[in-house]
Amino acid sequence: MEYQQSFTTPKQDLLPPLVAMFPTPGIGHLIPMIEFAKRLTNCHNLPIIFIIPTNGPPSKAQTNVLASLPSGISHIFLPQVTLSDLPPDIKPGPLMSITILRSLPSLNQNLLSLMTSHRLSAFIIDLFGTDAFDTSTELNIPSYLYIPTTANNLSFALYFPQLDQQVKCEFSEIPEPLNIPGCFAVHGKDLADPIQDRNHEAYKSFLHHVERYKLAKGIIVNSFVELEPDAFI
Repeated sequence: MEYQQSFTTPKQDLLPPLVAMFPTPGIGHLIPMIEFAKRLTNCHNLPIIFIIPTNGPPSKAQTNVLASLPSGISHIFLPQVTLSDLPPDIKPGPLMSITILRSLPSLNQNLLSLMTSHRLSAFIIDLFGTDAFDTSTELNIPSYLYIPTTANNLSFALYFPQLDQQVKCEFSEIPEPLNIPGCFAVHGKDLADPIQDRNHEAYKSFLHHVERYKLAKGIIVNSFVELEPDAFI
């Protein structure tokens, strides 16, 4: 029986390592990833490149933050995608998801270009960018999910697909608190606005992404055991 072993070619071994980060659009998603990137650079001497999808020109806030990046952290903007066909009242969640989807061809091209000069050690994706897992899997790049919120919130997200199957009414209509593993009990009416209407695109977008969290090689969460011991059990 012939035995085949997967291995990295010597040429790839000799290339310098690089970590690529892929935030979803918006300064609120960019800043937490930058802070994490600084930790990786300072503590592990890992070079980082941000690949940033766009649906418009960079804001002044984005420009200022990116201009202050320390050495070892660089960035590139993907070409702007067209969103003129979308309704004007589209919610931020679906808007970000569509921006990511329409940016995937450009993302693929940029990753391939980077791979000619670097060994991409990891591809770190923001919590609303899970459609990019398909691209990293195709290129055989280890991909990770970055959660900038709490472990409690992550526990809720991981359990949400089961909750979606169990609950048939709107969450606000459930009188008793929802008991979610690894998360404190919460009343349905207190859940975030995007998941209060099961027929809305924002709800479907959230469900789509949390169902894809399992595609990550690992999940990086902005928390620690002593802060949320129950969520890490």
